[in-house]
Amino acid sequence: MCGTDNTDSGIYAQKKELGKKMLVHCAGLPLAINVLAGLLSRRETVEEWNAVLRNVDAYIMRGTNVVAGENTCQEYGVSIVLALSYDDLPSQLKLCFLYLAQFPEDHEIPVKILTQLWIAEGFITSMSEIHGSVEIIEEVAYGCLIELVERSMVQVCRMLWYKCEGENLPSP
Repeated sequence: MCGTDNTDSGIYAQKKELGKKMLVHCAGLPLAINVLAGLLSRRETVEEWNAVLRNVDAYIMRGTNVVAGENTCQEYGVSIVLALSYDDLPSQLKLCFLYLAQFPEDHEIPVKILTQLWIAEGFITSMSEIHGSVEIIEEVAYGCLIELVERSMVQVCRMLWYKCEGENLPSP
């Protein structure tokens, strides 16, 4: 057995313990668990996971003073995880996420229409200056949506598939 296996299993064990501590605040609710998982999926090191745990604890301390007795434990746990995940978003994604509030809950929004609305509102700008490569603005908007999905902040209700040169590709 090589040393990296021991290190990897040690890191896994540390992350598992940190994850258990964070899960307590999710009150067993799938939404809170999924959003927390989306947040942690972008964190690779044990130090980053510790930072998330510290942030969860800080949100609890801040929230305890503000809303004590107003919410159930479950509502409180979900709101903590959602607030933490929202605060972790880059400013461009915050705008895109907040824009969704104008639609009714569980409303299906076609991707093309949503991304065009984000562009029209000025939420999406060309990232070519930042990354040094030319990206079509629609691709940037689609990438923002994908990131919100990967963070479990937006749910995909269905995908259409197109056949292209022998490969299945998801439609935007």
